[in-house]
Amino acid sequence: MTGTLEASQTAGDVLGWLKLSGINRSLPCKPRSKATMFEVTAEGVYGTKEAPSYLVPTAERDAIIDRFWPPRQTWTADLVGMSISADFVWGDGYHCGCIDVDRDYLVDDFWYDTTLEPMPAIAGRKGMKLLFRFLEADIPGTLQWKLPEDENAQIELFTGHKHFLIFGEHEKSTREHPIFYQVVRGFGEIIPTAEISDVLRVIDEIAEKHRIPRTQPKQTTTNEPRRLIPSRAYGCTISDRYGLRIEDLCYPENSTVQGDEIRGICPIHPTLNHASNFMINPSKGTWYNFSTETGGDSLGMFAIIEGLVQIEDFTKNARPLNAIMGQVFAALKRAGYRDRTTTKVDTSSWGRA
Repeated sequence: MTGTLEASQTAGDVLGWLKLSGINRSLPCKPRSKATMFEVTAEGVYGTKEAPSYLVPTAERDAIIDRFWPPRQTWTADLVGMSISADFVWGDGYHCGCIDVDRDYLVDDFWYDTTLEPMPAIAGRKGMKLLFRFLEADIPGTLQWKLPEDENAQIELFTGHKHFLIFGEHEKSTREHPIFYQVVRGFGEIIPTAEISDVLRVIDEIAEKHRIPRTQPKQTTTNEPRRLIPSRAYGCTISDRYGLRIEDLCYPENSTVQGDEIRGICPIHPTLNHASNFMINPSKGTWYNFSTETGGDSLGMFAIIEGLVQIEDFTKNARPLNAIMGQVFAALKRAGYRDRTTTKVDTSSWGRA
């Protein structure tokens, strides 16, 4: 099949491809993780976990996603992940569904099936994912086909209450053996529409061939529209508003990833550091220097880089920026940063032709 996305291509390439099918808001995910970036979670958008999850489209979440991707279109799969929520409804009224084939021995059956052949295929560590668009799915959001003796399902069908990675580095990836999600079929082509009944028929036939029974899903609710809580103002920190990301400001040198943290040598004050005694947490937008026992957020690091304060000023409970915020805002302006909550984002150049 035509259209293969190479590992060297970028988030902008994938965004441009998805736009062909009307999918214009993809969820940003942490590097080497299935977890979404903190910015689009309920807590990141609304400041509380008692709010619509990242799977649910809201005006505030859409605005954050619109601001996230334009400056990061050149990012490659080792820097950011991208997923699609099956709960999002796109401009043409369609959802995006996913067949997740989790075993290599099943790939040929799904790859060569004539009903599924038009669907784009995404490969990762094992198996593959197939994408399709659909209008309605009066079935549970997740269906599984699973052998009783296995812990994980061999096949899953996602039509709601789920997101699925299509771009990024796999969580099991290592420097010696890197693993990236890649579109291995159908890149550059419109994601086809499909009837859920046809998709179920094909999966049941392949599963029966391999004697894999359909199991009771963990979630028994159907894809009924979720009731959204009332919208509220976009409540971000100054770092969020001005697009200050800690990984852009001070990515540790000779770094290693430990969960959500990235540790290594401080690029701002390397003479104070030895290996792995400087840490950043991109999901929280924070940093910590173990040599000076100081830490802060992205805005604080920006002020350090601009020479407005010293790294040693950020001791526990200290607020060194409070008295110089006028200088900080002036430095942001000089550096070309703008408050994105008051600026309309031009999305006309998203992706590539």
